Amino acid sequence: MRSLIPLVLFVLLAVSCADAQKPNRETLREELRAILKEHPELILEVLREQRIPLYEIVEQGAAAKQAAEDKRRMEAELANPLDPGLDPARPVLGPLDAPFTVVEYSDFLCPYCGIAAETMHELVKKYPGKIRLQFKHFPRSENGLTLARVHEAVGMQDHAAAWAFHDEVFTKQEALQRNFAPTLDAILDGLAASHSIDLERLAANLQNPDVLARIEKDTAEAQKFGFRGTPSFVVGGVSVRGSWPLAKYEDVLKQVAAARAARGETTGTCLDCPDSK
Repeated sequence: MRSLIPLVLFVLLAVSCADAQKPNRETLREELRAILKEHPELILEVLREQRIPLYEIVEQGAAAKQAAEDKRRMEAELANPLDPGLDPARPVLGPLDAPFTVVEYSDFLCPYCGIAAETMHELVKKYPGKIRLQFKHFPRSENGLTLARVHEAVGMQDHAAAWAFHDEVFTKQEALQRNFAPTLDAILDGLAASHSIDLERLAANLQNPDVLARIEKDTAEAQKFGFRGTPSFVVGGVSVRGSWPLAKYEDVLKQVAAARAARGETTGTCLDCPDSK
């Protein structure tokens, strides 16, 4: 069957090199179509021989398609921002009246969420007074759910302690994966010492139905926005999927500010301006 490949290549070359006479080109195309119709296995054979270039073409096509979808989604969300709920009764990093809101949907045992947590701290610190960050839960395992419940229960006592728990858990992800219960106990003992967390009250709060209700509401909200994995974000009303360098979130916020300014809004129209809201 391989002896037909040179013939196919000859016909392809003839088609590309044919003169401008349409009948001649159409005849050559029909001959090629007839050969491939009679021997469709030739197509697979050529593709196998060129599988690496083919794979690269498919990858490039998929990346281009994703980029186009991301662009369309961002344009739509800049025009009609997503509106995640912000609950001031839960821990918020940054001032409550900050002009830009970032909501993070995270899983305490997701390695990429640990990286994103550091980036979020850096973002809030770099733009003091400009950003308020609320951490929400999208747990992917039973242990992840347990940590989310503890985080909420700690926050019922002390918001600063909840952020300290947040940071300590992400720092100790590997230890939690290896030896969950003892590591969690050690983290809580440390919080009791450093932030005067009442462990008996914590145990009672863990039974509070509001704790699980908050987590279920967070998860439902993440799914409503089309998020399927962690970390995911709503940055100034625009969805961002995955953990990215700081510059990615800055770029989104600057586009949000520009869109607000174009609509004639008076707040949240400049990320870099030190005195603006």
